[in-house]
Amino acid sequence: MFRKVKTQFSLRSPASVGADTAPAPDLARRVLLARGCSGPEAEAWLEPPAPELADPFTLKGMREAVACLLPLVQTGKPILIHGDYDTDGVTAAALLQLFFTSLKLPVEVCIPNRLTDGYGLSAAGVSLAVRQGVSAVVTCDCGSSSPEACEQLQAAGIAVVITDHHTCPPVLPTAAALVNPHQPGETATFTAYSGAGVALKLCQALSLALDQPDSYKAFMDLAAIGTVGDVMPLRGENRQIVRLGLALLRQNPRPGLAQLLQLIRVPAEKVDAWTIGHQLSPRINAAGRLGDSQTACQLLTTADEQEAASLARHLEEQNHQRQELVTQAGAEARQQLALQPDQISHACLVLAHDTWPVGILGIVASRLSEDYACPCVVLGPEPAEEPEEGGTVAAAGGRKLLRGSARSYGKIDLLALLESARDLTVHLGGHPQAAGLTLEQDRLPDFRARLAAAADQLPLTQFAAGDRQLADCMLWPSDLTLEQANRLDALGPFGQDNPEPLFLLQAVTLRQPRLMGSRQEHLKAVPEWSGQLWPQTAVLFFGLQPADMPLQQDGCRVDILAALKINEFRGQKELQLLVSAYRLLSDAASVAAAAASDQPATPRPLPLDGPETDRLALISQLLTLTPAWGAAEIGAVLGLDYAELLPDKQLLADSWRCLQQLLQNGPRRLSLDELSDSLTRLYNSKHNAYQLACCLKIFAQAGLLALRRLPAEELVLAIKPVRTKVDLYATQIYQDLRGKKTPDKPSGG
Repeated sequence: MFRKVKTQFSLRSPASVGADTAPAPDLARRVLLARGCSGPEAEAWLEPPAPELADPFTLKGMREAVACLLPLVQTGKPILIHGDYDTDGVTAAALLQLFFTSLKLPVEVCIPNRLTDGYGLSAAGVSLAVRQGVSAVVTCDCGSSSPEACEQLQAAGIAVVITDHHTCPPVLPTAAALVNPHQPGETATFTAYSGAGVALKLCQALSLALDQPDSYKAFMDLAAIGTVGDVMPLRGENRQIVRLGLALLRQNPRPGLAQLLQLIRVPAEKVDAWTIGHQLSPRINAAGRLGDSQTACQLLTTADEQEAASLARHLEEQNHQRQELVTQAGAEARQQLALQPDQISHACLVLAHDTWPVGILGIVASRLSEDYACPCVVLGPEPAEEPEEGGTVAAAGGRKLLRGSARSYGKIDLLALLESARDLTVHLGGHPQAAGLTLEQDRLPDFRARLAAAADQLPLTQFAAGDRQLADCMLWPSDLTLEQANRLDALGPFGQDNPEPLFLLQAVTLRQPRLMGSRQEHLKAVPEWSGQLWPQTAVLFFGLQPADMPLQQDGCRVDILAALKINEFRGQKELQLLVSAYRLLSDAASVAAAAASDQPATPRPLPLDGPETDRLALISQLLTLTPAWGAAEIGAVLGLDYAELLPDKQLLADSWRCLQQLLQNGPRRLSLDELSDSLTRLYNSKHNAYQLACCLKIFAQAGLLALRRLPAEELVLAIKPVRTKVDLYATQIYQDLRGKKTPDKPSGG
């Protein structure tokens, strides 16, 4: 469930301290206390969800929507549901289709094609509505930004009811009703609905108007999938919708969902929000990413078991195809960066390829932005046009177009960044975290250069992405019980704004470690903790990397950040600690300090460490003092000898070999500690942080290495191809550090 990450972590504060000393033995209540929730609020959080949702008529535009649609329901006039191609839009459309069909209303459904129709109320939908002679079009998860399409429908005598949840444009479309919690003048208490959530509220309002107040509840499962799939906050009414929807899914899943669950080997009674977000939603999304989402909508609405099985298999195949395309595109993107490593030194990446399908570009951009800690734009050929020879695409006037997706990173306003190059684009739209764009292919170099220059001016603080993970509270030996783990379920469902509780365990010794998985990529161990072996509890690390080799040694000691879960297999229940992050403890003193401390142990220190010291900032400041200052002068300030600052021949050679090994698969993101740990483990190197930073700067100045600094002492690094021998000692920075002294005979990189 968790992607194992070696990172910094700490307790939440200040409430976590109170949670750790609170007399309440209930672990769930301690978590709530750590999150600032106590008293009646905590008790309400732990109660089962109320079966009734809030009054839907508090939403602006809902009365007008019911006034428009109720007469059509009563007279049996046909309508068209227009959805969107992602999980939220598809589940919303399926929900409305099934609801109106249950009222005996003739319903047509239009799910736009991502590749040819794009986002919004599509021309295909307008054409279908006119051809079918429907009385109204009800949009879901779209419509707020489609004034022209609304005008065309109303000119044809077709009423338009918009249900949506996206940010509203300055000028709203004219419609019979607009239900969007984010429209100007909204007064509802809760507004963070998904598109499927807004559609559910419309069904609730119509149920009340028809004096059938419970009829909408049969579709809560689809609203739950849309809410989780669109990564909406699982608080307030969203949490209520998802809890009630999960109960439906577990008790009696729809035929299509039952078939999907069977394919992914998840029993219905075990479905949770994680299952929705990581297994069901990607499969529903897969159809739209490759073109046609109508298949996914049919899967959700069919009552025929045979058809459901066939559609589920089709979606599974499309999901495999999508995964392969994403993997291939990701590998090709990294290969581009390996061949163009100078891109790594800039704070924005722009990558393009003639064969990348438009439907997967958002996923690729998102993964690259996380891997390299910067905004990323990924472009492929415009699918609306016919490819010419060579794979490029020609638009009207002979222009060759690229279409793509962009994703932000940290606190960066992506749309504001892209505005710096708007004049180079044919189309640009989106929001601060994600955007879509089209540009002429011959403008790609200028576009890349413009964005790189703008991103390089952004302050480093905007690249902070909250990589420090937070433990809700400490875990104590008395907490390792099935009863305590069971109580945590009452805090769910877990997802956006209500994360899975994570606990800090200090000074854990791993015993009997063994690798698992088809590729031996996971590790399971028995914890020895607080002076006791816990054979009925397993510690699980997922997705091991080469740097995680120390975990395989019996007796390895770590601080861990983990979720407490129960695994049931063949009638036997086992407690599991699913590790989200860990920190190696390298010596007995560190373990003793960790056990005695109320705070997490610090990472294995390098010289120049200090409380709250940003070593990279310090090192950067010191290095900018050269050539006025050499190593001797800097050492005098720091109280270190000359030899403790200047990297020698052996350290330079070991550092370069270590970098070549770590970066052999292309550019990557590394912390100063990870680099130091690898250097020590592989070459038994003795060094300090200043020497290591000097090595990196020397390699960069010699043209061997591209690097970019990140917050939290991280770097993005890439090897640059060099065909000639390089004299590291001849670099200006080395000469400056030596104080202009004549160096020993150098060796190359």
